Amino acid sequence: MQSEKPDDVTEKIVIPLFEIVVYPDSRTKFQVDRATGELLLASIEDPNAGYAVGLTVRSGTRPSEVTSGSLYTTGNLFRISHVQPADDGYLLCVEVVQRVKAVSLSEKDGRFYATCEPLPDNEDLEEDLKARILADIKNTVHEISNRFSGSEQFTRPIDRMESVDQIMGFVMPFLPVNLAEKQALLEIVSVRQRYITFLEFLIRTRDNISIQIEMSKKVSDKVSKSNREAILREQLKVIQEELNESDESGSGDGGYRERIEQSKMPDDVRKKALAEVKKLETGGSQNHESSVIRNYLDLLLDLPWVTEERKSIDIGQARRVLDSHHNGLEKVKERIIQHLAVMKLRQEKQGSILLFAGPPGTGKTSLGKSIAEALGRKYVRISLGGVRDEAEIRGHRRTYVGALPGRIIHGIQKAGTKNPVFILDEVDKLAMSYAGDPASALLEVLDPEQNNTFSDHYLEIPYDLSDVLFIATANSLATIPAPLLDRMELIEISGYTKNEKFAIAKDHLIPTTLKEHGLDADKLRIEDEALKVTARFREDSLRDSGAAVCRDNG
Repeated sequence: MQSEKPDDVTEKIVIPLFEIVVYPDSRTKFQVDRATGELLLASIEDPNAGYAVGLTVRSGTRPSEVTSGSLYTTGNLFRISHVQPADDGYLLCVEVVQRVKAVSLSEKDGRFYATCEPLPDNEDLEEDLKARILADIKNTVHEISNRFSGSEQFTRPIDRMESVDQIMGFVMPFLPVNLAEKQALLEIVSVRQRYITFLEFLIRTRDNISIQIEMSKKVSDKVSKSNREAILREQLKVIQEELNESDESGSGDGGYRERIEQSKMPDDVRKKALAEVKKLETGGSQNHESSVIRNYLDLLLDLPWVTEERKSIDIGQARRVLDSHHNGLEKVKERIIQHLAVMKLRQEKQGSILLFAGPPGTGKTSLGKSIAEALGRKYVRISLGGVRDEAEIRGHRRTYVGALPGRIIHGIQKAGTKNPVFILDEVDKLAMSYAGDPASALLEVLDPEQNNTFSDHYLEIPYDLSDVLFIATANSLATIPAPLLDRMELIEISGYTKNEKFAIAKDHLIPTTLKEHGLDADKLRIEDEALKVTARFREDSLRDSGAAVCRDNG
C-alpha cells in the first residue's frame, strides 16, 4: 500500500480502539465521537493533519474510564481516507500505514495525543520460506471456511492477496483469539516469528472448530435418538388406544419413567430402573414379562434409598420407656441402655447385633418393640421359626415364576424407612434342608462389615442395611450355628420372680384383658391374693409339664 507518510515527530491525535487490534497493510472502518470526527474532517485535506494513531485499549476498559495507562503503546499509523456522518458520531475509513510505538502521550480537551516513532520489521525470513508459509496459511483458511456453507465470498479475496500481512489484517478480526494475544502478535518485530504465530492461531482455530463440530454432531445424534424414541412412544400409545389397549388394560408404563426421575434412588439404581421401563414400554400389552417388570419397578420405588434425618438418641427417655413397659429385668435394661449409649457415640451405627435369649413369655419380642419406641423408629418383625429355604432370606431370582424378594427386603419395604428396628424372631428355629441353609444367608445380614452391600437375588442390586438396628430372639442357643452366634451379642433373659409376675399381671395383663373385653375395674375386680395363687399355680403346672417331658425322653 503506497501512501505519503507525515513527519513522525509531529504529535497526532490518538483514536482508542476497543476490543480490536488492526495490522499494517490493511484497511478498516470504525466509529468515533462527534467532536473527534469533526476535528479529523476539518483537517483531512492537510497531508500532515490527515493522520491519526490507533492504540488499542486494554480489555475490559469502559470508554469513560480510558487513561493513558489503559492504552497499549504499540499501535498503528492511520491515514484518514474518508469521514462521513453516522449515528452519534462519524464513521472513519482508514488505511493502516505502518506499525508505530508511542513514545509520549498527552491529554487535551478530553482527547489523547501521541508522539510516535516507527517500529520497523526485522526481515529475517527467506523468500522461499515466506512463500511456503503463505501457501500454508491460505490452505488452512480454506480448511476452516470449508466447514461453513457460503464461505466462498470470504475466501475469494484471500486468494488474490499476495502477502501474509494482507491476509493477517483481513482474517485476524474474525479469529476467536483474545485481545492480549492479538496485541502480542502486533508487537512481534520478527517477521518469521509473527508469520509462524499467525499460522499457529489459524491451526488452533481449525482444530477447535473440528472438535466443536464433532461434539455437536454427537449431541445432535443423541437428541435425534431421544426425539425418535419419544415419537415412537407416542405412535405406540396411539396404536394401543386404537386397539383398545390403553393404560387401564395393563399396557401402559404407569408413569414409571417420571416417578423414577423424581425419586431419590442412587444413579446406578435409576439406570437399572429406566432399563426395565424401556423393556416395559417396548414390550406391549402381550408381553408376558410386563407384570414381572411392574412388580420389580414397584419394589424399587417403594424401597427407601436415603436415610431420613436421624433423631438424637435420648438415653433418659429410652430408660423411661423400658421401665414403663417392663417390670424387673434390671440387668437386661441396663445392658440395653449401654448399647444405645454406644450407638449414640457412633452416630447411631449399630455395630454388634443384640440377641435376646430366654424362655418363652419373658418379653424378648416386646423388648424390641420398646426399643423402637424409645428410638422413635419404625418397628418390623419377622418370624424365622421353621424357615428352611435360603430364598426366604435372599429372595428368588426373577427368572422363576412367582419370584418374590426375601423377608429382609420385604420388611424394609413394609417399614418404608431405611433405619427401622428389625426383630428377627425365633432365630434358633432355622432349619437346613435341600433348599439351602437360611442360617448361612443370615450371616451377611448380621455382619456389620458386609451388610452395607446386602445382595437380594430378586432385587439384583446391592442394598445398604447398615442403618438397620437388628435384634434377634431365641429360646435356646444350642441350635444356633456358631458362626451366626459369633456375630451377635448375647443378652440372657431369665424367668420372672413371683413378685415380678404379680406386678406384671396387675399392672399390664389385667388392664389389657379388661379393655379387650369391654370391662373396667368397677365391673370386675380381681383380688391380689387371687393373682398370687394363679401365678403360683401356673408356675407349678409348667414345672410338672417339664418333668413329664424329661421322663418321656429318659
